[in-house]
Amino acid sequence: MSEATVNEAVGALLDLQQIDRTRDRLQERKVHLPLRAELADIEARTAELTGVAARVQRDADDLMREEKKVEEEVRLIEEKIATEQDKMYSGRVINPKEIAALQDEIAMLQRRKSPLEERGLEELEARDTLLDERQRLDEELKSLQDEAAVVRSKIDEAVGELDRELAVEESKREEVVRKVPPDTVELYEEIREQKRGVGVGALENGICSACREALSAVEVDRIKRRAREGEWLFRCEHCRRLLVVK
Repeated sequence: MSEATVNEAVGALLDLQQIDRTRDRLQERKVHLPLRAELADIEARTAELTGVAARVQRDADDLMREEKKVEEEVRLIEEKIATEQDKMYSGRVINPKEIAALQDEIAMLQRRKSPLEERGLEELEARDTLLDERQRLDEELKSLQDEAAVVRSKIDEAVGELDRELAVEESKREEVVRKVPPDTVELYEEIREQKRGVGVGALENGICSACREALSAVEVDRIKRRAREGEWLFRCEHCRRLLVVK
């Protein structure tokens, strides 16, 4: 490779590293948008309230079923009372003892009916309270759903902006990659994957810019000598990343 070609490849490889680091940061921002944490919190609150609302509704449904059972018991007692009263006032029963027995039966039925009616009223009031609570929860859930929709819209907007920035970096990358030998790009990408996104460094004042470690004087002299002879790609003796001389 000519000196001009070497300089172009060195510059392009370092540019490629910078572009890739920028792309990594943009991808990281996409994944860890603060808005995502806000949405997760809203969704967690929504799930919790949904569970509470379901329990409240189940309790209200249980009370409704119990209320219907009580209503049916009261209805049967009232039918029985009406039957006994019909016997007593129809003239079919004239024996005083039988009339007294009917009166006792009616009184006993009335005594049974009274607490059932009170119980039914209590259950009705309790169910109304639960339904009011369910309505309040539904309103709160609707508010959370509206809030989540707004946050999702903001996330979509932020992701769209990041995608546009990524597209710009991708375009830059395509142009830069053409200036680096394909086998070097392949090796760079392999090392970058192994080394937390940094695949190449520059030798600056005897220090590898990738790991910030100083190379031995012997190694620095060796690299500089080979660089003068036309070699352009080395490996850091510490981090084993690609190393170039600017």
